Amino acid sequence: EALVLATYGLFRLKRFLLRIGPRIRAVVVPYLEGRSIREIAEVLGIKTKTAYARISLARRHLQTLALA
Repeated sequence: EALVLATYGLFRLKRFLLRIGPRIRAVVVPYLEGRSIREIAEVLGIKTKTAYARISLARRHLQTLALA
């Protein structure tokens, strides 16, 4: 049962990542890997505020998917 739940969770995560745009995905993936917002912003060449905003957009989108 745990394997089924884990597989389903990965399926949902993949579905979510495919639905968000590439700019948001570029911030979300390293964030999920444990990188800091500051580090992500520096690597991507964007402002820290922009990285925070993209994470916020991703969270809102994820909440929308959870309600569907």
